[in-house]
Amino acid sequence: MNPTRAFWMPLLAGLLLVLGACSDRTDAQLLASARGFLDKHETSAATIELKNLLQQNPESAEARFLLGKVLFDSGDAAGAETHLPRIDAASATEMPILASVMVAQQKSTLLVKQYGEVELKDDQAAAQFLTQIAAAHIVNKAPGKADAAIENALQRVPGFAPATLLRARLMAARGDAAAALALTEELLASKPDNAQAWAFKGDLLAQGKGANEPASAIVAYRKALGLKPDLVQAHVGVLTLLVEQRDFEAVGKQLDELKKALPRHPETQYFEGVLALSKGDAKKVRDITAALLRGSQQDPRVLVLASQAEILLNSMTQAETLLGKAVQLAPEAQPPRRMLAQVYLNSGQADKALAIIKPLLEGTAQDAGLLVLLGRAQLMAGDAKSAESSFTRAAKLKPDDKRIQTSAALARLGKGQSAAALGELETVAAADDGTTADMALISERLRRGEFDAALKAVNGLAAKQPKSALPDFLRGRIAMQRRDTAAARKSFEAALAKEPVYFQA
Repeated sequence: MNPTRAFWMPLLAGLLLVLGACSDRTDAQLLASARGFLDKHETSAATIELKNLLQQNPESAEARFLLGKVLFDSGDAAGAETHLPRIDAASATEMPILASVMVAQQKSTLLVKQYGEVELKDDQAAAQFLTQIAAAHIVNKAPGKADAAIENALQRVPGFAPATLLRARLMAARGDAAAALALTEELLASKPDNAQAWAFKGDLLAQGKGANEPASAIVAYRKALGLKPDLVQAHVGVLTLLVEQRDFEAVGKQLDELKKALPRHPETQYFEGVLALSKGDAKKVRDITAALLRGSQQDPRVLVLASQAEILLNSMTQAETLLGKAVQLAPEAQPPRRMLAQVYLNSGQADKALAIIKPLLEGTAQDAGLLVLLGRAQLMAGDAKSAESSFTRAAKLKPDDKRIQTSAALARLGKGQSAAALGELETVAAADDGTTADMALISERLRRGEFDAALKAVNGLAAKQPKSALPDFLRGRIAMQRRDTAAARKSFEAALAKEPVYFQA
């Protein structure tokens, strides 16, 4: 026998046995097996069975539809769309899921254009479909048409929960959160096992300003997850609040629960990136966000997360590009604009920082952090008078914030009010545990050639950072400017004794 043939024969035989085993089961058996797995929420096993069926019979519309639905439920809307069959426009089974997929794929305009006038005979399917049409109208910024579609859905199925919740969302979007919450509570009174309603209640509570609102929101989200463990909206709600609270230990535990329910969902990957960022693992964040950004639909949150990794990796040009895309996709969102303004300021692009901040000022004039950003940009652009005004307004909003006081003093320095500004910096530096005012004071004293006063400010910094090499390094710099090389050498050696890898020393 040919030795090559002898080597391959057992492998070929094994492969034939496997293929034979697959083909032994009929379409009906594979479909029944897939449905059984779906009933037990074992989506991975169901996906395998459905793919086996389609390999055996690519024309199986039922298998293709089920696979599309499974993929959509697991967060893969793009994959779902490729598997959905060409559908009959009157199909009660397929139209609602197709509409859901198109909304998720940001094809709301196409959905309304192609299927907006479709009428389904089955009331339940019609209500589901009309609710998705309403959602598409909301995305298309046509709230009046959305109201009409919701009303039609509720006429077909009175009290239909998804349509009721969408109506509540519209109320909240129009600024009437109280009415939205009341409608949601009314829905929960009649349908206490509605997980989506509990999750939306959590959303409403999370947006509230009360001290107890976040805790109450988490209770509502956990109620939703107790009813539906794979409800992405509720997982995201809990994780978002925990991230805002900087409780990353709890974030890790909640993320483990999301991984169990939906291991490959984009939200699972996104929060893996958030957790990695909290640990300073910028390279892992870069890998995660790169995978999430490969698709045609890009999430502004992912772009912001990716930019934070690039900033940590000192890749400012890439961070600027990512944030620019995020601003284009979500022009009214504050976080991308704030971060992009910071990047511009750090690279000395004051004019660009002012331009990117300006739209936010029109709606949020009472935001201290935003006013500080504005003041920094104005100061960098040489407009010390406007900068002082911005910092003064910020200080009124947060009178105890030492960083704002420091910024205001620097603006006064820019206006030539040096004596008063230096006095303010000394006062802030003495009262603040931070070092921003100390560094500003040292820098200004050195610029003015006031070496004794600069050394006094360095001593204040050293008291706050006794183990840091920086104060000794600054003493060395001052000694060099005084042409005292022996004292400079002594200070640099002291700095290196504390931090042997302090390159500048």
